[in-house]
Amino acid sequence: MSGPAGGRLLADAQRMLREAGLDEAELQAEWLLSRHLDCPRLELPLRRAQPVSEPAAHAFQIDVQRLLSGEPLSYVLGDSSFMGRSFATRPGALIPRPETEELVDWILDTEALWRIPGPYVADVGTGSGCIAVTLACERPQARLRAIDASADALALARENADRLGVGVTARIDFEERDLLAGVRPETFDAVVSNPPYVTTDAWAHLPRPIRDHEPRLALDGGPDGLAVIRRLAPQAHETLKPGGLFFLELGFDQRADVHDILGRTGFIQVQFRRDVRSQDRMVCAKKVLQNPAELESFGFVCRKQREAGGHCITRSIEHDSSSCRYENGNPGADA
Repeated sequence: MSGPAGGRLLADAQRMLREAGLDEAELQAEWLLSRHLDCPRLELPLRRAQPVSEPAAHAFQIDVQRLLSGEPLSYVLGDSSFMGRSFATRPGALIPRPETEELVDWILDTEALWRIPGPYVADVGTGSGCIAVTLACERPQARLRAIDASADALALARENADRLGVGVTARIDFEERDLLAGVRPETFDAVVSNPPYVTTDAWAHLPRPIRDHEPRLALDGGPDGLAVIRRLAPQAHETLKPGGLFFLELGFDQRADVHDILGRTGFIQVQFRRDVRSQDRMVCAKKVLQNPAELESFGFVCRKQREAGGHCITRSIEHDSSSCRYENGNPGADA
């Protein structure tokens, strides 16, 4: 049985979404209708006059109501695009975002990592698995460990790996764990994470589709947004092999604080990268090699060590007399 014309359905949905104050109301309605008509979105103008079957029209209208209730489009559609691949999405895991694509691009462009035979990479807080699965697809020589505290998120990540082939799933270990707690030291060649970094206050003021539907555990980073990063940085340092790399997504205003956390943890070569909006949203840091020349080149050998023959154990690139700690000497001596 034929129902209303596609153009009429679309216009009504767009009007309702606009009146409800939804962002990109026209575009969201177009994506939704194209899914129910099983056609490319750009083909919709050619179908404006064509009637839509009653079952398809009814299903479309139900999904419009889901959007009106604040549910994100990606949850309504059931999938989201990430670096050219379709990933299943549902409540319980964060929806993949363009900023994370830029982080993955940076990782893929890091030639030193991929020159390692069979590099072992951990994706901490894997969620939908978009980072781990993409790396497994793009770098067949790599082994991955996808870690999350949520069993539901891990099930979704595994599902997304399975969608892309047995060979992908076979190279990813899926593990329910609180960050990297309990992982054997010097396990990984790289640790990657898109951790929760939104402040609790900012989380409370996020748009309703994000705040009410996406998992708070994946967004809320505590009062200053850095609670998880503070815990993860030393765990990443412990579980990385010497010379290993730590890639992290962060908030646009967190550069100084994250630089301080990484430096105090013992990372060197802390490099930030800006996103397409020219905001510092990514960082890569290196675990120092146990090599005296490299230690000294990055400031780990302080003046007191050279004079007294002690070994500075502050393990921070920049430290002053109040924080210097060295063997064969007194903590707090002039650095």
